[in-house]
Amino acid sequence: MALSSAGATAPAAALDITVNAATGYQTVDGFGAAVSIWGSAWSTAETQTLVGLGTNQFGLSIVRTGISPVAGEWGTQVNAPKVAKAYGSGVKILATPWTAPPEWKTNNSRINGGKLQTDNYDEYAGHLNNYVQYMRGQGVPIDVTSVQNEPDWHPAYDSMDWSGDELRNFARDQGARIQNTKLMVAEAVNLNYGYTDLTLNDANARDDIGYIGGHLYGTGAAGRLGPYPLAAQSAKPMWMTAWNLHAADGNGSNIWGDPANQAVWNETLDDIMRTVHRSMEAKNRERGRPIHRNRRGTGHGERPGAQHLHSGPDTLTG
Repeated sequence: MALSSAGATAPAAALDITVNAATGYQTVDGFGAAVSIWGSAWSTAETQTLVGLGTNQFGLSIVRTGISPVAGEWGTQVNAPKVAKAYGSGVKILATPWTAPPEWKTNNSRINGGKLQTDNYDEYAGHLNNYVQYMRGQGVPIDVTSVQNEPDWHPAYDSMDWSGDELRNFARDQGARIQNTKLMVAEAVNLNYGYTDLTLNDANARDDIGYIGGHLYGTGAAGRLGPYPLAAQSAKPMWMTAWNLHAADGNGSNIWGDPANQAVWNETLDDIMRTVHRSMEAKNRERGRPIHRNRRGTGHGERPGAQHLHSGPDTLTG
């Protein structure tokens, strides 16, 4: 199949793209965005704009939401995913914890990492399961539940430290207790396979997870934008679950609301979306992609169930 662009004035050269429908790669699970885990969630109107398939709507099909360590706060995050499920088309919900309750951790704090005490693994599994069942009771089935956001990053905000061995042990010994959802490991900062290989290589742990997750921060420099053979061999879909950058304004967010700001558009298209595109170029790699910069892209062309096809070298003709 050849695709070319035409306008009122014929271009000097037409770009031919050959698509081979007989050679398919990964099936797309969706393209999404993350609800803020701190502060206010999306309004009903914002959620409809993000997941709707109509004019001036984005058509996103994955919503990532946070699991607060305080059960009394779970209700603040019900409306957005509930609206997304009802209004969108085939929307999946990914729920991610940033930290366990501080009393279960070695540093007795929500922030600066700290490990989950091994004696509290069962309590943590119960905590995650209680969240899933609470949301289910609110009319929000949680399709995928992560064990941890960025187990290899320990900043001065909600966070928790895990090793690959600890994630493997938790998935193996506690994973089956988290019901009515599929478990994800491990959302490491730059898709560090040291946090997922051990789980995938353990038959019992592997059987209790449904997805591999990771973030794109530093992935190109680390040489991990290529395929992840072990995930493919284990038949575990791989999702890129977070990627955000706002260096154009000195790592603040004050200029994002100005659609005329060219620096933000350049950063979004040249850095964010270029890297996302490259991660999808790797054959049979990411199938789901929630990103933080959620008003700069569209999911209309990335519908769940779509398959990426092989395209041959671009050629210029004419």
